[in-house]
Amino acid sequence: MPKESTAVSASPLDPPTLSGMAASFAAAMAQFVASGFQRVDEQSHQLRVNQCESCRHHKQIRCALCGCFFAIKAWLPHEDCPLGRWES
Repeated sequence: MPKESTAVSASPLDPPTLSGMAASFAAAMAQFVASGFQRVDEQSHQLRVNQCESCRHHKQIRCALCGCFFAIKAWLPHEDCPLGRWES
């Protein structure tokens, strides 16, 4: 069953809403706990971060599209990029 990201903005020009980012964070943390705190390996994490850093939506430490702190999100095996640059 595909999951919907509540944090992704309706338009790339609109920033994600605070409530959408909070809901997305809460869902991600619930999945992280349910997984037994699993993380991707160092190499996978670095590949994900590299994809984020080369993206036009990369803004310092956050993604302008979904609002995530990508270096943290990239550790979570159940998370993915809203543009499909890396998958869960």
